Formats: sequence, C-alpha cells, structure tokens
Amino acid sequence: MKIMVIIRLQGGLGNQLFQYALYRQLLAQGFSVKIDEVSGFVGDRQRRPGLKEAFGVSYEAASSLEVDTLRDAFLDPFSRIRRKLTGRRSKEWEEPDGRFYPEVLAMEDAYLNGYFQSESYFPDPAVQADLAEMFAENIRRRLKNDMSFSDTDAPIPGSAGPVASHPEPPKGPGTVTKSVRESMTDTSDFAGWAARIAADGGRSVSLHIRRGDYLKPDTAETHGGICTERYYEKAVAQILAEVPNAVFYVFSDDPAYAAEWISRHRTAGEGEFRLIAVKDPAQPQTASPAEDHSRPSDNCTQQQRNDVSSASAAPGPNKGSLERDVQSLLLMRCCRHHILANSSFSWWGAWEPGAVPSSSGNTLAGQDLPGSPEPSAPDPEPHPPLLLAPSRWFNNRAFDAIYTDRMRRIEG
Repeated sequence: MKIMVIIRLQGGLGNQLFQYALYRQLLAQGFSVKIDEVSGFVGDRQRRPGLKEAFGVSYEAASSLEVDTLRDAFLDPFSRIRRKLTGRRSKEWEEPDGRFYPEVLAMEDAYLNGYFQSESYFPDPAVQADLAEMFAENIRRRLKNDMSFSDTDAPIPGSAGPVASHPEPPKGPGTVTKSVRESMTDTSDFAGWAARIAADGGRSVSLHIRRGDYLKPDTAETHGGICTERYYEKAVAQILAEVPNAVFYVFSDDPAYAAEWISRHRTAGEGEFRLIAVKDPAQPQTASPAEDHSRPSDNCTQQQRNDVSSASAAPGPNKGSLERDVQSLLLMRCCRHHILANSSFSWWGAWEPGAVPSSSGNTLAGQDLPGSPEPSAPDPEPHPPLLLAPSRWFNNRAFDAIYTDRMRRIEG
C-alpha cells in the first residue's frame, strides 16, 4: 500500500511554490501525496490557492474526509467525546522553524503543515529540471500572448516606449527625474520587457525591493530592518565590481519609493536602473500576497471549506493582480544576476534561472523576440550568475535552510 501524505497549501505565491516543489519531490519518491488547498486559506482574505491559475500546474487535491482523517479533525459529537477521553490521534506534523528537517521526506501517513522553504526539500535533479521547465514554459506562453492583460494603448511588444497607467511620482524633495518617471510601468507589456532584458544579455540584474506589509508593526518585527538601504548599496557595489556595465531591473510593491531610490543612485552615477512596478494599478495597495507566515484558524467547518473552494474556482477581482505578480516573477527569472529581498517571491525569481538570456540578446527561453532592440553591449563570455541575498531572512527565528550554496549573503 502506498504511503499517504497531504501537504497543506498556504501563504502567498512564493510560499505555495515551495509547497508544490515538496509535493513533486514526494511524488517522485513514489508516495501517494495530495494537496489540501482549503484549510490554509480559511479566514485569509488576502490569499487563495493560486498555482493552477498562475502557472497552469496540476496536482491531486485532498478531500475533506482525507484531511480530517489524518488530522483527527472530525467535528461530530462522537469524535469530540472520544478526543476528550483518549486524546487526539492526529498525524499532523507542523514545521517548527526554517531549518531543514530531512524526516519530512520519509514520513508515512502524515499531514504536513509548513512552508518548507529550502531547496533541500526537492533535491531530485529531475524534479528541479521539471520546475525550471515549468517557469520556462510560462515565459514562452506569455511571450506568445503578452497582450492578454495589457492596457489598450500599450506599445507593440519589443518597443522601448512606456505603457499607460504610470504611478504618480513623489512630490517635494527628492522628486523623481523625468527619465525615471517615464520608465515606471506595470508589467503588462511582458514581451517588451523581456526583449529589453534579453538585449542586455549577461549585464541584466533583477533587484527586488519588498515593502508593503513589511512596514507594518506586526510584520516588521519578523521581516523588517533586514534589507536596508545599506544592504542594497553593498549588493549593487558588489555587482558593479564584477559586472561593471550591469543594468538593474528593479521590482517593487512600492513603485514610488523604488523610483525615488533609483533617482538617488542615478544621480550618484552608480549604474543603469530600470523600474518594473509589480503593483496592480487597478487595486489599492494592501499587504503583499507574495509571502506571509501567519496561520489561519485550524477550526475549519465544512461551510468554510466550501467558501474557500468557491473563491478559488472563481476568477475573482484580483486576477489581474495575480497575473502581474506572475509576470514580474518570470521577468526576474529572465535576468542573469539577482539581488534578493528576504522574500520567497525573490527566491523563486532567482532560483536556478531557467531562462538566462543568450549573449546575442534576441532569444529568451527558446522564444524568438522579433523587434527586440539590438544588444547594447554584447558579452561573448558573460559573468557566471551572481545571487546576492541578505545575511538573515527573519529577525526572530532560525531560517538558514532557505539559502542555497550559490547565494552570497550580504550584511545589511
């Protein structure tokens, strides 16, 4: 009889990718594994299962009966009385912290409740290759159909012009220069941005600035004060020391702040920067859906399960926002070098880039880009990929397993 394991899907898009990677690893090991795509989103008004819609992946979803059996979570009177008399017989394993626990890959009949943010949870080379191909295929698909979520007055893919809906630049001291303001855009012109990144070849660098919910007091205690101004200054300096003509593509959930940050660096003559804003201009800016480690209530009724399932099946008002997040992550992966924030969104944008631009600058993930600009600085032997990450991921818990041996850790 095959081993039954259920993985709880929860958190934002980056978190869900880690849980899906573990799912793929356990499948490769021959386990009977399913995903609970309901319990982790009960009471969560900001997030929902997004992998199928975002990346077109498939997985076997666990039924409420299977989940309740492994967790001993039946709410009928007999089960309640029995638990009071004999205790709970749950086979739930909850991740204590961000260290790697190898027993997760060998558990029998378990309900896995955690984030599993480590490459060590999916070490199989075939699994890693499949994940890289998943990202590459999504890049190819969007290059073929990049206008699906674009503004009506967006330029032809491959052109250098900006699209509509520029965020309002900050006023007063430190006002953003015209050149920075004109580069501010959403990511709907996917092929256009991909063409620019491809043209820069081995010079392209993704730089992720995560703010949003990280500035809130309850989140700042765990995530705040890590990716400081000093961290980004040191990371940019290290890139420029090894790739002197680097072009930095800046991704942020706070485009106005990012534009002002770029303006300061441009004034100092510290490299070339281009801003790609990830915020959906049609939605108010709230806590980012990319990553959160709060856990929703475990007291999940059948009606609450039904509510989550219905919300997941419906397109929802944030479909455009989800697509823009996905496009941003994929554009990060198109870059050769990476400066990460302490965010799982950054991590997946930099992990094992499956779409490194060629030195010729006109091919990306196996997709020709007609109309792309000529490479601005051909580099026949590009520098090996650089992955720079903050020296710590959390302020108040062990979280070392998230770092790969290919990352350089930078003190903030």
